[in-house]
Amino acid sequence: MKVSNIFDDTFAKTVWELGKKYELDIVPVGGIVRDFILSRQSNDYDFLILFKEKKELDKKILPFIEDFSDNYKLNIVKPSRFETYRLVNRELTVDFSPVFQDRLEENLLSRDLTINSIAFSFDKGEYIDPANGISDIENKVLKTFSNKNFKTDPLRVLRLFRFYTELEGFNIDEKTREIAFKNAVLLKSVPKERIREEIYRIFKNDKGFKSVKVMIYPVLSTIFPSLEDIKNIPQNGYHHLDVLNHTLKVVEGCFNYQKFAKLFPFFNFNLNDTDKIVLRLAALFHDTGKAKTLAYDENGYTTFRNHQFESGSIVLKELDFFPKDIVERVYLLVRRHMLFLNFMVNGYSKKSFRKLINMMREDSVLLAILFLADKNAARGPLSEGNFEKGVKIVGEFLRFYKEEKDKILNLPKLVSGFDVIKILEISPSREVGKVLNIIMERQLENPNFTREEALKLIYSLKDKKEQKGEG
Repeated sequence: MKVSNIFDDTFAKTVWELGKKYELDIVPVGGIVRDFILSRQSNDYDFLILFKEKKELDKKILPFIEDFSDNYKLNIVKPSRFETYRLVNRELTVDFSPVFQDRLEENLLSRDLTINSIAFSFDKGEYIDPANGISDIENKVLKTFSNKNFKTDPLRVLRLFRFYTELEGFNIDEKTREIAFKNAVLLKSVPKERIREEIYRIFKNDKGFKSVKVMIYPVLSTIFPSLEDIKNIPQNGYHHLDVLNHTLKVVEGCFNYQKFAKLFPFFNFNLNDTDKIVLRLAALFHDTGKAKTLAYDENGYTTFRNHQFESGSIVLKELDFFPKDIVERVYLLVRRHMLFLNFMVNGYSKKSFRKLINMMREDSVLLAILFLADKNAARGPLSEGNFEKGVKIVGEFLRFYKEEKDKILNLPKLVSGFDVIKILEISPSREVGKVLNIIMERQLENPNFTREEALKLIYSLKDKKEQKGEG
């Protein structure tokens, strides 16, 4: 790829022209220039405002910012870090950073990657490229100009792998990867919400596994310490991989879930970005509890009894900087990731399917995908045929889910706690919840169970209590 096209982004040119009205020298920089060269749609609008004297700048910049804000219906965020003016609305974010004219090259060379260190001067009609970023775009390589750049902002370690995920065909320069790994420990000092946004962008991308695989140590293990604990833990005859490599294989399966979806052409696996993030985080954490539950039986085989519960506790601890709804979903997937295996071992029925759907709601589908990825990653001699059995069970479940989901998820509330208290003549207590659960069980067995039948059941429980002398 040879870059011969001169930067000609319409939006950037409009910004430059408005700046001229205020005698400001504005140059587009970073993502907007990079994406133009790559012929990609850009949502990354960064501009530098070059100036010689700060007093002169201060007189001009606020009128310009206010005019620009009015033109594009943007809200102005006060300058904070790096004195950047940020203007935002629901569709657009634009940053303006004032820079001394004689420090432009210094500013560009201090950026995270060379491909993001390119600016364009409309006045001169040429690229400003002191780090040879255009050459690195041509060669599809992700490289930093200086090892200091990761120390200045350690989040750039994660950004490196986010760009590796998003820019197809690009590879990471070996020296840059070494620098990133060396500085990964500094991620501990980065505000968690900034880390979270980069994790989102990698984990929602269907091509994100290539980054996860490379950065699991020491990048992800710095963010999620439990990953360090599952290194080199052997498994029993049901597995052909140790815990870490099994986990990576499960994560890979959840990034490539469409491979499993093809086994069930009758079902629409329509996952949104949040679903994908939840599923892939659950895969990453599903066996982290094996480090604390590792034991050996009388034959010397490894066991991990109730590891799913320990893994769930780790989710609550290490994902505490994620939104509550995402944490709860990941937690339930991890805690219940053995349910389909229980169906395989102990059998299943329509009632057990109904109970699963009632517990997991729409995430029942994610649980099925996680189970298939788990079984596909367990190919030890004792697991022969298990994946095929799992496919059969999931197929039956998905057919049932497709037909019965709406009915189960919208089961009517037949009786209230007040009904139970009034009929049984008891005080509010755990007993009320137990009775309501019994009624729910009956509804799951028979979705046509009525309020009259529920009330009759409560009265029968009252009769039993009175016969036992408990009334």
